[in-house]
Amino acid sequence: MKNRILLENDYLPGDLERQIGAFVDYYNNRRYHESLSNLTPADVCFGRDKAILRESKRIKPQTIRHRRLQHQKQAAYSITQTSQSLQCSNRSHVPFYMTTDNEGTWQYREAGSSG
Repeated sequence: MKNRILLENDYLPGDLERQIGAFVDYYNNRRYHESLSNLTPADVCFGRDKAILRESKRIKPQTIRHRRLQHQKQAAYSITQTSQSLQCSNRSHVPFYMTTDNEGTWQYREAGSSG
């Protein structure tokens, strides 16, 4: 805040008041505070905190599953690209599969092997 005020030239008292008002609005309504469980002071003040935290707790496992799936897709794509690159360079290779277990751990299996 101090740096913002010092860097900008406010020629009228109203300009400075507007700058301070804009900062207070940002700080209270749009800036998330770690000490308030990553909520805004306005959320806590107006009693929206419990509903927001409850919804966040509900959504978090879905978000983690979605991110894990996206990561696995990207890793599978990278593996496919590497495999195709090896095929194009006429290097000998053993076909393989990458699979995941229920925890999302990658497992390598050569084609034709049991397991």
